[in-house]
Amino acid sequence: MSSSSDLPAPGNFWEFAAEEVVLYGVKLNAIAGENFALLPLSPDLRLILSVGNIDHAADRDLGPGEVAIAAIYGYAYEGHCYRFDKTRLFVFTSDPYRGGAGGLGMEAVGCGFDTVPGYTMWRIRSLDTLIELNPNFGSVEKLILEANSPGRRAPNTYNSTMQMAHRSGRLQTPSGN
Repeated sequence: MSSSSDLPAPGNFWEFAAEEVVLYGVKLNAIAGENFALLPLSPDLRLILSVGNIDHAADRDLGPGEVAIAAIYGYAYEGHCYRFDKTRLFVFTSDPYRGGAGGLGMEAVGCGFDTVPGYTMWRIRSLDTLIELNPNFGSVEKLILEANSPGRRAPNTYNSTMQMAHRSGRLQTPSGN
């Protein structure tokens, strides 16, 4: 028999969606009716991530729970559970008529996230739009100096020249010299 750590949440019985993805995580804009999240920068400073409606003609604010700013730890797709190698931050909307509570999400079920209180799950479709935020937090030494030292950079950032062997055995540089 399988444990809940390898079984995703059951699908919606009122609307089957083969392309459904269930996200598991923690809502960062959890204050009721708020569409912003606070990320710590230092003990006295916070980065404010805010989502709002820029269509002034619509003349309406986003309702509570329309948007989720969430730290996502894993997901379920096609009956399998997956964990990310590190926490990922996503901003997305979720349709409350697909069995979820919109951006509010609902209590997590399955994939091992139901064993600890506080986790939320959202049901989205594979073609829904979301934004991934990739914040890195650390010292200047770690994020800039160490990350860009030789041996740790991406291979395409190194200056390289290629030499080609000529049929007569002479080596030529790309400039033809």
